[in-house]
Amino acid sequence: MNKKFSELFSGYGMSINGNYGYGLIKGYETNVVIRMFDNVSPLTLHVSCYTTPEQTRAIEQTFLRASLKFFRFAFTDFGVSFGLNDITAGKLIKRMPSILNQIFSTLADNGALDSKYCPVCGNELTVENSKKTKVDGFSIQMDQACISALNNSINAENKDFEEAPNNYVNGFFGAMLGGFIGAIIAIGLYMIGFVSSISAFVAVLTGVFFYKKFHGKPNMMMIAIVALTTLAWMVGSVFIIYISVAYMAVQEANMTLTALEGFKLLMQDSEFAGFFSSDLSMTLLFSLLGIGYQTYALTKAIKRKKAIQ
Repeated sequence: MNKKFSELFSGYGMSINGNYGYGLIKGYETNVVIRMFDNVSPLTLHVSCYTTPEQTRAIEQTFLRASLKFFRFAFTDFGVSFGLNDITAGKLIKRMPSILNQIFSTLADNGALDSKYCPVCGNELTVENSKKTKVDGFSIQMDQACISALNNSINAENKDFEEAPNNYVNGFFGAMLGGFIGAIIAIGLYMIGFVSSISAFVAVLTGVFFYKKFHGKPNMMMIAIVALTTLAWMVGSVFIIYISVAYMAVQEANMTLTALEGFKLLMQDSEFAGFFSSDLSMTLLFSLLGIGYQTYALTKAIKRKKAIQ
């Protein structure tokens, strides 16, 4: 963890281990993690607390009215997660005491139960009935009965997922539809002079959407099918463009050739072949970048929950 961040949170009595911190702030169990390469929220803070639906709504409205800069929050099954940022790390560190004061005063003023209570059920924690667990990388103390109930739910969901049909064929048609949409965008961008990874981004996103819509199972096979289908459509879009150009060229020359024959003829011209090879290479490069980024994001997104230890 950045030395200044470490000093800041150590000052609140938190123990620091690498980029993670854990401890009690204002009586609330608090986890902090620093990810400096995260451009959106390099600092993530998770506060364990139990709130009723009415308290949750009141806390949400209070934070929304505060209109804090570079401030994101989301309620979790175990409390509230905050994503924080600023123009520089130094500015964020200067703002942190004020932000932390606002966070914990808002929780306390609205009746959020602190570390003495289970963040899942709200029951008082004792040495006999509580256990500190790891959830999504955070240390959270909770009632052992809640841990058992959560694990039963997770195991049941994972079992249902494993037993569900894969529907690869249906999913493939969904991926094809997504790839087709991406190819249309790629052709449109090419016509105005752009070769971009945007079309591959869109193709993967829409491919995944339709893959699921057609009842394909969201697993690693889905990612492979969507990625390969997208790549095929992106490469195909270049061929479609150049075959169309070749067909128009032979029509203008009053030659009785098919589009494919015209393309083969023009590929004998070094200039035409050079443009084709260049555009194909650029499309492959940008497509692989777009597909690679989305594949990384999807791999994390489809991970199944594991039982709480």
